[in-house]
Amino acid sequence: MVCVYLVDNGLFSTAEDSLDYFGSRRTDTTQGNNFQGVETPSQCRYVGYYEAIRNHKHKLPNEVEMTLRSIRIWGMSTVGKGDGSDLTLLIESAEEGKIYENHFGKGSLRLYDKDVDELFVTFQSVPTFRGDIRFKFKCSSRKVPKGYEKTAWFFWFHTGFINHNRLKLERSDLDNPHKNKTWDVFRENFSVECSFQKVKKEKAAPQTRHGNFSKRLSRMFTIKVNPAKITKRKDRGGKW
Repeated sequence: MVCVYLVDNGLFSTAEDSLDYFGSRRTDTTQGNNFQGVETPSQCRYVGYYEAIRNHKHKLPNEVEMTLRSIRIWGMSTVGKGDGSDLTLLIESAEEGKIYENHFGKGSLRLYDKDVDELFVTFQSVPTFRGDIRFKFKCSSRKVPKGYEKTAWFFWFHTGFINHNRLKLERSDLDNPHKNKTWDVFRENFSVECSFQKVKKEKAAPQTRHGNFSKRLSRMFTIKVNPAKITKRKDRGGKW
């Protein structure tokens, strides 16, 4: 939330600069090099969302209603059984909780191409969703490290920020695999791409900086802001 505050008040023009500054101020190098900034990729993603909102005069995006069509995962050979047969996908809505669960291969078509190390899964009859959504991937293999809520990896996103019905996330963009202690399983080429389909016309969200999106930010960031301790400094430029 501090990083959002820094962007909202114009202390930094980009989410990247705000995150870098916050991390540098929180990390005490005299006590070690353990980074103390915002590390979770989903949290960083939402700071980037807020930068986009601010650049559009605080107009919130339309909460586009979508359904999931397919998922591609690269770098699967070192993850569990290596072919995705031990994976389960859970889809959760910030407002409704769990809305879908699928064990790959049951209620979906799973194809693994060993030559390119790519898993391709297509889905049918996935309930529609909109707004803030979390995809959680669980793995039954004991060799796969389990993180938050005993998941192999997960990520949050907002349907209003999905471009061209696709969302591709590299290893550094995925919660849990971004940690270097998991890299013996999640190799450098590990990435996930989701393909969506809009199911009806977009419904405009209230044109305000408050609402569901702001509630989601509050849930993701629990650090309280003390304006007296925040000093303005020169923007360093950069691109989100």
